Parts: sequence; structure tokens; C-alpha cells
Amino acid sequence: MLTPKIEPRIKQYLGFLKLNRYREAAALDFETFETDKTFRGPPEPAAWKKITSPYQYGTPWHCSWFKAVFRCPGNASYPLFLRVIPNADSLVF
Repeated sequence: MLTPKIEPRIKQYLGFLKLNRYREAAALDFETFETDKTFRGPPEPAAWKKITSPYQYGTPWHCSWFKAVFRCPGNASYPLFLRVIPNADSLVF
């Protein structure tokens, strides 16, 4: 049995969670570029190819570059986060 104060508090907390939960804004379409050379920044003139997820990458002594474009919706009134799990050393530009 709940006391009279508890039920409204639970509803308030569930409302807070609903407003502040992570949600997918858009799925990203990734492209990749693999090379045996070292670059200090994203390679501009490169032969990028489209990939689908999951994508198996990683050749010994090679670098794999990935890129995607995302346009923030104009009505986004919440913070945006990028969630990528590469299972390797990573850097986001």
C-alpha cells in the first residue's frame, strides 16, 4: 500500500525520465576509407565507400577512417550525443 505522497512522486519521476531519456535522433550513414598511410587529420581527397552496420574492419598496420553527416533538427531543444562503439582507439573530428 502506497502512502498518498508516493504515487504523485512516482508519476513526477516517470515524467522526468520520459523527458530526459536518450532517444535516437537519426540513423547515420557511414562511409569508410582504409589506408596504410598515417594522416594527422581526416583525409580530404580520399576514395570513400559507403558501408552498412555492422562493418568488419581492421587490417594490421592500416588505418580506417569513418565519416557521416548529421544535420541537427531545428526544433531540438535537448542536448545531442553521438553513440559509437568502435572497440578500438578512436578520435572524433
